[in-house]
Amino acid sequence: MNTPLRSTAIAIALLSVAACTSDGTSDQLGLPGEPTATAPPATATPTTAPAEPATTPAPTTPPTTPPPTTAAPTTLAPTTTAAPTTTEAPVATEPAGPFYRSGDEGGEIAVIQLKLETVGFLDPGYTAGVFDTATNQAVLDFQGQYGLIVDGVVGPETERALTAAALSVSTHAD
Repeated sequence: MNTPLRSTAIAIALLSVAACTSDGTSDQLGLPGEPTATAPPATATPTTAPAEPATTPAPTTPPTTPPPTTAAPTTLAPTTTAAPTTTEAPVATEPAGPFYRSGDEGGEIAVIQLKLETVGFLDPGYTAGVFDTATNQAVLDFQGQYGLIVDGVVGPETERALTAAALSVSTHAD
């Protein structure tokens, strides 16, 4: 019993089985009495098994980046620094201390005149307590003879030298 429906079903089944070969490509087969269709070959879609979940535990330490393979040159460029801004006074060549000059008056001037008299640069009994012209000339002469800066000003350096000279003379006189 060959009914047309059954014949068609069998033909389709045979075509389906025969059209697929073992390598997944399809062959064009024609049935007797039917026109062959020239369709592009069917592309087989490969089936893949579902991937299993990864069972690797997560790392406990963060990954580290490997160092670069080429290092930058280590030559440092010269740097410039701005001069610091300060409100301090510039460093003096002599230590800070009192400075006595022509026109000054007072007990300190009388002591300086006494020391100048002791070392022989002022006449005896000349302690007026005023830094006058005679005292200025005595200071200039003393500074020149003792290798000090000759400026007529009795600063810390001149004061130390004058005191040392006066002590030296007074200890030899005794």
